[in-house]
Amino acid sequence: MIATIIQRNQRFYYQYVAELNQHYLNVEIEYFKIYEIAQQETRKVKHDMKNHMYVLKELLEEERYQEAKIYLEPLTHQVDNIKRILTSGNEAVDAILNVKNEKAQKSGNEILIEGTLNPKIQMASIDLCTIFANALDNAIEELERYGAKGEQIEVQILGQNHIQMLIFRNTTFTKEKKRRTKKKDWQYHGFGMNNIKEVVNKYQGDIKVEIEEKETLKYVLEIIIPFTTK
Repeated sequence: MIATIIQRNQRFYYQYVAELNQHYLNVEIEYFKIYEIAQQETRKVKHDMKNHMYVLKELLEEERYQEAKIYLEPLTHQVDNIKRILTSGNEAVDAILNVKNEKAQKSGNEILIEGTLNPKIQMASIDLCTIFANALDNAIEELERYGAKGEQIEVQILGQNHIQMLIFRNTTFTKEKKRRTKKKDWQYHGFGMNNIKEVVNKYQGDIKVEIEEKETLKYVLEIIIPFTTK
């Protein structure tokens, strides 16, 4: 009986890992689509920019400043519309960041990132992705729940010696630290923080949640992962 239970648990575990790997594979495919669109937009602007500069140079030399200003406005808009690619120093995490940023932007918000992951950190990409995916999903859902627009989900990656710190910060509308999903199929959700905790515990790390009370309330998730280098 014990052997049967162990085999069943192992089967469920491997099925879970397989589904997780497939999910992250799909995310990476979506990321490469986003990346290719961004590259196409950049190449298009770069190709035309030389000609635009000649026109602007001529207008300025002739002191036709108002015409130069009018000519410049749509160019500025064109540059602003180029998709911004978020980078973390890890390709798998980059895929998560950019796909989640697309999701956040659809609801009128965006993800900002500061810092890069230490390339020497000995963490499996799937574990890093689990942290980032769940933390960002929670933040996006929090903002969507209250219909927030124009908000920023801040991601800070800090490191010192053999410590990697990840900080996720977003506006919140309650002082309650524990998040509860409002989705109709609630029984299939709410595992995000538990998944993060499992990964953090796996690497003997630490996790802390706090509510910052400044001009606005901020939900802050801090994760510390110690690591050794080869």
